[in-house]
Amino acid sequence: MAELAATLPLGVLKIGVTHGALAIDAKHQLNDFPIALNAASRAGLDYLAIGHWHNWLAETNGCRLVMPGTPEPDRFGNDASGHVALVELDSPGRAPRVQALPVATLTWRSLTFDYSRRSPVVASCVKNRTLPPDTRTVRSTSPDPVTDASGGCSMIFHALELTYVGRFRETVRLGPFTSGLNILAAPNESGKSTALRAAARALFDRHTTKGDELKSLQPAGTDLAPRLAVEFETRAGRFRIEKTILQSPRSLLQQWQSGQWKPLAEADAADQRVQALLQSSLPWQRCHQARALGLSGLSVGASG
Repeated sequence: MAELAATLPLGVLKIGVTHGALAIDAKHQLNDFPIALNAASRAGLDYLAIGHWHNWLAETNGCRLVMPGTPEPDRFGNDASGHVALVELDSPGRAPRVQALPVATLTWRSLTFDYSRRSPVVASCVKNRTLPPDTRTVRSTSPDPVTDASGGCSMIFHALELTYVGRFRETVRLGPFTSGLNILAAPNESGKSTALRAAARALFDRHTTKGDELKSLQPAGTDLAPRLAVEFETRAGRFRIEKTILQSPRSLLQQWQSGQWKPLAEADAADQRVQALLQSSLPWQRCHQARALGLSGLSVGASG
């Protein structure tokens, strides 16, 4: 850059544009060929615009070098992105005036909620935390790992297996899920909503429950018995509840011990143990209501 700048005539503004990491300890890879923080003045430039990192970097080299970041935040943790730099240069040799102008249309928020039976619903929590209702917000929600004073319980959802459910004629396994945000991406009508409804049925319905909501899980035009299995974890350990519904209903609860699944209870006793583990106070007859399922961390959005 210094050689290029030297070819320019005197008395003109000299502005450079480049891309790369800056020479800040622990902020670049060994093979990044990092750019010196005084690269602008060393090259005789009035201003050096640089891009690479996604967050705004405070002005360096007397405001002659600015890393503005990306105009939209693209991940959780990039709280300093979402700006463009307004740079004003009066004359050659004088320090620029730099202003960060916010332009982002997305906000990213990572929130932790207590999903216990006595906690307010997530929508209320979001409202109370004053997330802007008129902006496009990407939210990551996760269970609060601390049990509250009321005796509430958190659950970690690990995996889901479905057989003879909706369009799934063969056994389908979803998972293992990780902590934090998990995205289930597939085309419309591929079974995403059905899978989530089935997970709720396995956790909160008696295996002997019947009704239109349960029958809607059957593959169309068949009398097949849907089989549902959910692997989940509470403070008491890691568990797997398996249920066959509608035809020859059965329920089996197992716990992961010594590297394998070991049976704990079956039939009504298995259903009751799951309710105790999740500390659910819902009457069985209300479990068909979608808003009563308790899976507040599962969110379904339209695709396409």
